[in-house]
Amino acid sequence: MVHALEQAWQVLHPGGMLLDLRPRSFDSPVDVVADDLVEHAGMVDMSADLPDDQASDEAIEAAVRAGVFVPIQARKFEFSYYWSSLEGMREYTQERWETAVFPAAVLARARSLLEALGPEARIRITLPMHLATYEKPRAA
Repeated sequence: MVHALEQAWQVLHPGGMLLDLRPRSFDSPVDVVADDLVEHAGMVDMSADLPDDQASDEAIEAAVRAGVFVPIQARKFEFSYYWSSLEGMREYTQERWETAVFPAAVLARARSLLEALGPEARIRITLPMHLATYEKPRAA
């Protein structure tokens, strides 16, 4: 993240905005949804990426303390991913979320819920997200 901040600082004009958008590495719910029904299957363990989260937070805090960027706004929100099959979810997450851990019991419950709720049922994982904006200071 330090290198990315240095690169961003170099390309931004004074007054330019930096956007920090990333998922947080907290355990996230795995649900099966159909119409208005939501059934909880368990949690996916995302904690392996906590050191990266902490390093990113520390890097941006250091940049702010050094006056490299000025914080404008920070928010948290949730973002949900949906899949029509357990296999599709596993393929996507294995390719993109390499460190995510899906307990066998969660996968088994999700499979069971998909079968019970029928062909319109979808698997949903909701990630906590971080969104912050910073400004490169204008020349004094």
